[in-house]
Amino acid sequence: MDVADHGVLGAAVAVAGSDEWLLTGRLSLTAQPWLADHAVGGRVIVPGSMMVDLVIRAGDEVGCDVVEELTLSSPLVLPSDNSVRVQVRVGEADEDGRREVAVYSQGDEGNTGGTWERRASGFLAVGRGTPTENDDLSTTDLSVWPPVGSEPLEVEHVYDLFAQAGYAYGPAFRGLRAAWRGVNGELFAEVALPEELHQDARRFGIHPALFDAAQHVGALQDLASGSQETWLPFEYRSVRLAANGAASLRVCVTGSTRSDI
Repeated sequence: MDVADHGVLGAAVAVAGSDEWLLTGRLSLTAQPWLADHAVGGRVIVPGSMMVDLVIRAGDEVGCDVVEELTLSSPLVLPSDNSVRVQVRVGEADEDGRREVAVYSQGDEGNTGGTWERRASGFLAVGRGTPTENDDLSTTDLSVWPPVGSEPLEVEHVYDLFAQAGYAYGPAFRGLRAAWRGVNGELFAEVALPEELHQDARRFGIHPALFDAAQHVGALQDLASGSQETWLPFEYRSVRLAANGAASLRVCVTGSTRSDI
């Protein structure tokens, strides 16, 4: 058994007689009180960004640096007075080093029988070269910030709009600091964790509250148009972490579902 050294996952275990791995940990409002700031529809929901970070850590254990695909099966509601056990199971590698991965939980409000329920599943892969060599990044010159020709967007009241749409985000998840629209329709943003979470960020690959805030700029247009639809990200593709422990990010969003951070 290895110490996982992660903000949620405490141990990593090689499964006997196979090339599979199991990482285990617990989620609770006592251990991760900032999760209370991610409430949707009156319930504390573990953000999809947390599932991604758990899988990134699992990939580190087996030498896979790309979350090729991760699909969330059902929301994980975090109870106010109890903890939730989580497991990340990593399957055996195929000839290309690709592995199946799944996240399970036990003990949440909707799972009183004590059985394990799958919350997310997908694939881990081994990247080749650096992220910028592999990814079709925006052609916008990001050496100047904000990019030349971009127009600032109003973000001062964005979390009031989120609240009207059913997202009761507290301080930990109110990370959108500034946003701009580029000349080709791209969206750019600056997001940051509150200072009290800076040290906590070192315990994650990318802090879930920071990653979640990076996705808020993509909802700006819908919210500004008066949409009251509540949506949550449920699928992530080609996620690759270039550096650990960030407390702030610059974000570029291109297209309807693509973001570069």
